[in-house]
Amino acid sequence: MKFTPAGGEVTLRASRAPAGALRLTVTDTGPGVPPELRDTLFGEFMQSRRASAAGEGTGLGLAICTALARAMGGTMQHAAGPDGRGSAFSATLPLPPARLEAPPPPAAPARPLRLLVVDDVRPNQMVARALLESEGHVVTEAADGASAVEALRRGPPPDAVLMDVGMPEMDGHAATMLIRGLQGAAGRVPVIALTAYAMPEDIAASRAAGMDGHLSKPLERAVLLAELARVVPGR
Repeated sequence: MKFTPAGGEVTLRASRAPAGALRLTVTDTGPGVPPELRDTLFGEFMQSRRASAAGEGTGLGLAICTALARAMGGTMQHAAGPDGRGSAFSATLPLPPARLEAPPPPAAPARPLRLLVVDDVRPNQMVARALLESEGHVVTEAADGASAVEALRRGPPPDAVLMDVGMPEMDGHAATMLIRGLQGAAGRVPVIALTAYAMPEDIAASRAAGMDGHLSKPLERAVLLAELARVVPGR
């Protein structure tokens, strides 16, 4: 840019190079590089007479670029610009294909858990039970919020409650607020919303009711296990 006159152009282009490399090219419409300097162009303190006479720069720019390119296993090249005007400087850098590694599976709780599944739809209970029991957990069920609250009052409390939100009579939010009012461990039991309502405002409402987590139906095994591992203490 320093040696390109007003009204000229400087362009930067990234492109693929052979053998999986990346080529970065800067092209200008400046005065170009005299033939006598092209062999020593990338050395330190190299300038054309025009630049030197103008007192512009130190002659280190291309040397620094070359050192950086070599440090990354790449090279620097020079060519005349389009139509023989100006210059085109390119850095070619090795760029092996990125390898996307799948994240490790979530760690399941280290011990079998006692879990209370609360849902007014029997097939939903059956799906949750089958999934949880396949991981070695012990499952009990309740068909509505009031039954869940009563189960915790009677004790002993489970390790966690999976609570549907949209239930008749007493919904999951109301049940959770009553659970939080219970004394002792029952009032502190982790409660995870298990619901088809998955909008941000739904998640916020679950948090406001005192729930510790929010899972969307249909259940995904890995997501469910990760959430249990997150909210159950001493896992």
